Amino acid sequence: MATLDKIRSKGALLVIVVGLALLAFIIGDLLNSGATYFGRSREIIAEIDGESIHYTEYGTALDQLTDIYKIEFRQENLTEDMMDQIHASVWDKMISDMLLYREAGKIGLSISTEELSDHIIGNNIHQLVSQRPVFADQTGRFNRTALIEFLSSLEQEPINNEQRAEFDRVKRYWDFWEKAVKSSLLQEKYSTIITKSIVTNKLEAQMNFDASKVTVDANYIVQPYFMIPDSTGNCFEFGNQRSL
Repeated sequence: MATLDKIRSKGALLVIVVGLALLAFIIGDLLNSGATYFGRSREIIAEIDGESIHYTEYGTALDQLTDIYKIEFRQENLTEDMMDQIHASVWDKMISDMLLYREAGKIGLSISTEELSDHIIGNNIHQLVSQRPVFADQTGRFNRTALIEFLSSLEQEPINNEQRAEFDRVKRYWDFWEKAVKSSLLQEKYSTIITKSIVTNKLEAQMNFDASKVTVDANYIVQPYFMIPDSTGNCFEFGNQRSL
């Protein structure tokens, strides 16, 4: 009973202590969630038509294209101009691909696995693949055998860390061009549909035909600007008429 009496006598104080503890917990949670929110906000480098681009996504694409340059130009140290070009190319490609796939998806347009395979290793090798120096022979011409050997190397499991690093690099190289071919094929399909959907009706055709038959005879005089007196300003006199 004595204990209960003590608790009752200190009831107001206990309520205050508990309330402060709860308040501190709530404030701490808000601060942590706020920090997480602002942290995430800093990780978003851009927003395109309501879709955010994360800095890690951009960084991954940047590293991938950097590897492409190093492999194709056969040099590990890229110049500042090359790096500037890489940054611009990555950004432009991210924007174009995002818009292309979004618009193509709206009309159900896509590239099948069979189509893609035909253009990367089949009978209709895409120029983005055939023009790669990695797949060229000594004369600089496309060599299908070199392409097949390259793809076969991607099926071999690395046996040490050094081979793993090189394997990952080569894999990123191929993934880049495979996606580039897919985007190119999709762009061609989309452009074809847009082109064929634009037609001229009979009224427009008649108007264009009538406009092509209209001819005008005109006489005009050419006078150098420096020969016009400053006092004339922007006014020019033609015969008895004066126009601005």
